[in-house]
Amino acid sequence: MITCWRCQRNVSAHMDAGAALPDWARRHMESCPGCRTFYESGMAMAQRLSVSAGGEKRDPSPFLRGKIMSAIRSNAAHRPAAARWGWAMAAGVACVAAVSIVWLRQPPAAHPIALVSAPGQPVLNVFTPAPPAKVDQWLKTSEAPLENEAQLVLDDAKTAMNTLAKSFLPDDLFASSAKNGAQ
Repeated sequence: MITCWRCQRNVSAHMDAGAALPDWARRHMESCPGCRTFYESGMAMAQRLSVSAGGEKRDPSPFLRGKIMSAIRSNAAHRPAAARWGWAMAAGVACVAAVSIVWLRQPPAAHPIALVSAPGQPVLNVFTPAPPAKVDQWLKTSEAPLENEAQLVLDDAKTAMNTLAKSFLPDDLFASSAKNGAQ
């Protein structure tokens, strides 16, 4: 089926280009009557079209060349000349130069960073309990939010995996995986 589709696409492209068919397509057509019929009907249609094309040829209008040249001339007149672009570039450069000269001649303003005082001694207002039992309790209390957050992230990940499994796995496979996970 796929080979036939590929063969027919290839045959069509080679007939349109007037090129010879590849060897694999010829071998396939020897064993496939559908592709052979497609090739023969395509060749017959191409021959009929080429025979009838000679009678359809017409001479162009005698005014066609004049219309084309007129359109080219009118488009050329609407385009800005290179000299206009040159003047526009020169004016732009002059404006940039004038602005930079004015800006560079101004005296430097007081910089806000220079107004900041030197840093003082750092102050750490943290109370650490002295007895070791209280230090252990203090560490557990300080780590509790992180442990809670980690547990919430793990629960969210499990919920997401179960949702994806329900959505993409067949029901019997999902049921067997849920039983294995519960054990």
